[in-house]
Amino acid sequence: MKYKTENFQNRVSSRNYCEYELTLEEIKLISEAINNSPTHSNHQLFSAVIVLDKNKRNAISKKLYNQKHICSGSGYILFLADRSRSEIICKETNICNDISTYEFMRSFMDASIASSYAQSALMTMGFGTCYLGAQFVLKDFYKEILNIPENSFPVVGLSFGKILSKNKFKPKINKVFIDKYEKNISERHLEKYNNNMKKYFEIDRSKNIDFFNHVKSFYKNKYYIEYSKKANNILEKEIKNLIK
Repeated sequence: MKYKTENFQNRVSSRNYCEYELTLEEIKLISEAINNSPTHSNHQLFSAVIVLDKNKRNAISKKLYNQKHICSGSGYILFLADRSRSEIICKETNICNDISTYEFMRSFMDASIASSYAQSALMTMGFGTCYLGAQFVLKDFYKEILNIPENSFPVVGLSFGKILSKNKFKPKINKVFIDKYEKNISERHLEKYNNNMKKYFEIDRSKNIDFFNHVKSFYKNKYYIEYSKKANNILEKEIKNLIK
């Protein structure tokens, strides 16, 4: 049997979109893909907001270090860990469901899976995509601009649009094992990948750097340090509130 896997084999992050307004049918297809995403025990622990309004996307872009692809494409989707439905059900049925770290992680994973479903649908429909992680640092901002509920938690964002120019495909490392994890094989693959990325950076980025030092420079970047500290504080606060 022949499978159509080109979209997944050649997938790259896209940040250069042309102007394109979604049709009602396209909005419906994207929504259906998200709504059909699996949820833990069918508890419906996530929500998604498809942001089409250009002014709102401009505001989001400014909050995310002026990443232009958020507002230049066709839309932006915010995926939420959303416990609001569970809380309504618990109240209506007189069940005391103490919100735990586990409950939080269930909803977090549901939102992540839903984002993957959305990306698969968008790729099939001919759109490029770009993920934006750790959106929970903007929870208060999203509450104001997108009216998200207090008991929801932004997980990840996804910009999408018709691709104006495609990024070059980066080398990939094998992360898949059959039947058992092989640490020695993983380490050999990492060594090989380090060399492959060194060649990639030299040819395509004119940089004399390998993968290890690329990761090192990321962790030393002042924006990452600032962002990660804020993200850690928010996560710790959220989990402490859950397990009181």
